[in-house]
Amino acid sequence: MSVKSIIVLICIAIFLRVSHAGNARFMGMGNLTFLFQDDYQKLDLYDFAGISSGFLQNDDISSFGLRGSGLREEWQRDSVVYWAFGQSLPKRLVDYVSIGAVKFYDFLPQLRLTPNEFFYESRRLDSEYGAFGEAQAPQAWGITGGYSWMTIIFAGDTHSISTPALDIVYSRSFSDDYTYGITFDGFYGSYNHEDLYTASFLPLGGGLSASYNSESFDLGINAEYHYPMFSIESPFGSESFNGHAISPSLGAVVKMKDIIWVTALHYRWMNLSGSYAGNDIGDVMFNAYTAKTQIMFTPGYLHFSVFGKFDNSVPAYVDQYDNTDFELLYRDYIFGGGAGIELANVLVGIESVYLSNRLEDRVAEDTLESTSLNFKVGAEFGIIINLCGRIGYGYNQVDLDYQDSIYTLNTNVVTGGLGIDLLPRTRIDLAYNYKWTTSEVDPDEKVTDHVVFLYLKHTIVADRY
Repeated sequence: MSVKSIIVLICIAIFLRVSHAGNARFMGMGNLTFLFQDDYQKLDLYDFAGISSGFLQNDDISSFGLRGSGLREEWQRDSVVYWAFGQSLPKRLVDYVSIGAVKFYDFLPQLRLTPNEFFYESRRLDSEYGAFGEAQAPQAWGITGGYSWMTIIFAGDTHSISTPALDIVYSRSFSDDYTYGITFDGFYGSYNHEDLYTASFLPLGGGLSASYNSESFDLGINAEYHYPMFSIESPFGSESFNGHAISPSLGAVVKMKDIIWVTALHYRWMNLSGSYAGNDIGDVMFNAYTAKTQIMFTPGYLHFSVFGKFDNSVPAYVDQYDNTDFELLYRDYIFGGGAGIELANVLVGIESVYLSNRLEDRVAEDTLESTSLNFKVGAEFGIIINLCGRIGYGYNQVDLDYQDSIYTLNTNVVTGGLGIDLLPRTRIDLAYNYKWTTSEVDPDEKVTDHVVFLYLKHTIVADRY
């Protein structure tokens, strides 16, 4: 792959930081990100802040279902083809491994797709009493299991990664205003290149959280611990890394008549000790903190929303002699706003997102900066009873400043989808995105994406579980 194509890939990675949400409904509506709420896109402690104790208030029904996605991406001139089935690089892989500091994974793009997974959620929202009079407080638990993979075909070689994953969450109230949450999660990322180079990553862990909940204000705190295990096999030998990762979080939700204001703070720390043939080869380290906030104002049928996020992360590799071989600084500023209208059979929204990104190589003393402006518009409309259609369009321009030159990348996205009520308690959402990207860096190159999304949810009606 040429240097110019690598720059294009960097630009696409910047665009993907804000291009996809986790909701098939809004993916059919121009990939609207923060203007409306729905499953996986709620302004609460669980979805927005990632605090497990908020799972109890995240929904008011028990349900099961599945969601997934698929992608085919083709680079016209470089003859690169990506096939992806779900999100093969989970967010926790980015959170708990320094992608650029560890071999192989830096070649794999972060496509930000929806994971392929089955979920089951069970809730008891009212206090009850058992057969012997014992108190049963409100509680909720959920289990999610999935499998995703990706294949890259380039220059006659095939690279692939597969990722089975399991997540469990439990939340329970211990008074009228306080809840706690427990999580367990893990996945196994396995990379293979022509059976010559293989790598695996297994970050087992869990977390504890507690939150205060009232009609006008929610406050939650969360702490997670993981034990990442990473190994690499090649014709030259094997390397392994393992260590510790800690991630505390704080979230708050302010609820007024027509306003919801939610804020979250995250910190991530990781240190992995490496070995080769039983010998110390140094440490892979990762430090990052994130702050984000969003305000949604919904007077009557109107929706207005503003969003802001700051992200600062530093992956590094220090060898056994305390020499820093690799150290990067990623720094993002993201600002967005949108307006929309919600009627009985029509939903229309428009959003704009601005991103400023700085990538600093502290060892090579090299800097890459970029700005991105993303515009999105989408609509949902009733067709017949139990069937609605969705359409949307998005445009993104990335201006990349590298080695005293400005490179521009232009991306267009056309989206469509359907929402179907199959049965009285069953909902299915289907979405399709067609995206094409061109760049002044390499005018002969064109990157084309075909992306599909699926979401199926069945509501369980039962007095108790």
